[in-house]
Amino acid sequence: MKLKDIREKRRITQTELADYLGVKRNTISRYETGDREPNNETLVRIAEYFDVSVDYLLGKTDITAPPSANIDDILLHALFDGDKEVTEEMMDEVKNFAQYVKEREKKKKYG
Repeated sequence: MKLKDIREKRRITQTELADYLGVKRNTISRYETGDREPNNETLVRIAEYFDVSVDYLLGKTDITAPPSANIDDILLHALFDGDKEVTEEMMDEVKNFAQYVKEREKKKKYG
């Protein structure tokens, strides 16, 4: 499970996550070491907390975006490496730049 990686990347302590889930800190530690597996409900809550898919947590995919995200959001999420502090303004700026590049290439091709 990728729990420890994402927790540390987001600078969340085991205690903070444990408080959110209503479990003890050592339970989080055991999830991270593989000594214990969270039940399905807890797994979903962890995924929601970090705004990632359950498949990502389980190591079945490297795409961190939750399944409800559209392809643009998934790509932007990947560009920003899952940073939760990405604003809508930042995402719009990337979309605008992508549109600019697309138009520029079209002009090169067709004059």
